[in-house]
Amino acid sequence: MLAPIVEIFCDMDDFCKSWFKEMSSHLLPVPNRKRQRLCRMSASEMMTITVLFHLSHYRTFKDYYRHCVEAHLKSYFPKLISYNRFVEVMSSMMMPLSAYLLSRLGKKTGLYYVDSTPLRCCHNRRIHRHKTFRA
Repeated sequence: MLAPIVEIFCDMDDFCKSWFKEMSSHLLPVPNRKRQRLCRMSASEMMTITVLFHLSHYRTFKDYYRHCVEAHLKSYFPKLISYNRFVEVMSSMMMPLSAYLLSRLGKKTGLYYVDSTPLRCCHNRRIHRHKTFRA
């Protein structure tokens, strides 16, 4: 594995500890909440797997999870959950993962790269009738 798994996990874990501690004071209690099952894996472990997927050569997350994580990274993640459960719980990791990525932004220089690949939304004859991308 070329990615530094331990370093990424330690950075994620430090961030998650401070972020969840800070966010717990801002959350309102929900009195009539249905029981939510706690996940065996920690948020930092799940976020690490998500970041490692983007550093890998795999095209789909399912192939990455089944062929790489379950086969080779089980020693790094001893409480690994099934792919289906991971996908169910992954939506709850969106906010902390976004906050982590925003916290790791570098200095703003004003120089950025943009992909200029055209997005074809319809045939050229129907461009003027197309309503999705109308300004």
